[in-house]
Amino acid sequence: MNKLVRIAAGTLTATVVAAGGALAATGSPASAADSGGVRYSANTVTYGQTLKVSGTSPVSSGKVYLYAKPYHGSWGKVASKTTPASFAFSVKPAKYTQYYVRVVPTSGDPLRTSAHPISVHRKLTRPAVHPKAKTITGKVSPAYKKRLVTIQKRACTNCAWKKAKVVRTNKWSTWTLRIPVKRMQYRAVVAASNGFKKTGGPVTQVVVRYGRAVR
Repeated sequence: MNKLVRIAAGTLTATVVAAGGALAATGSPASAADSGGVRYSANTVTYGQTLKVSGTSPVSSGKVYLYAKPYHGSWGKVASKTTPASFAFSVKPAKYTQYYVRVVPTSGDPLRTSAHPISVHRKLTRPAVHPKAKTITGKVSPAYKKRLVTIQKRACTNCAWKKAKVVRTNKWSTWTLRIPVKRMQYRAVVAASNGFKKTGGPVTQVVVRYGRAVR
């Protein structure tokens, strides 16, 4: 949980890291860190997933702001509330993003938390099996055109994953792999890039009956 730290007037541009990882204004006592807290619903989310930022503060009147700094971006205000004593925000990070909360009371010094990083996975669909074509297909989001995807396989749930093949997505960010008619589990894996973590997608099981893949 990130702590809200009181910022003395006139010291907003000069800050140092205080004990406990909270950001405190230069000259402010470290004991000011224990004046409230902010909670994040997750430290890592999947693209398109909602992140909830909530908390409380000792301020009863004023405004609370949520700031964000996306991968290779700059800090900016993304949301605000007029209930600083108890607040909650819902956001959808598009890629790796840092957040902090700033509380501005009607009177008195503002408070803020230290920056909190949120990692983001790409969204990978579960590989779909096409028995007649003897292929599996999947999609990567957001746009992942003409990029490499590693398809892994394993014979059983407790077996180690092995590389089946590296394929390239098409202009719709979809990949296709021709597979043998054999009972096997498959998943797609994409490398970390452009503000996204390395991602392993959901697993699909190829079922074989009477010498044919049925799903």
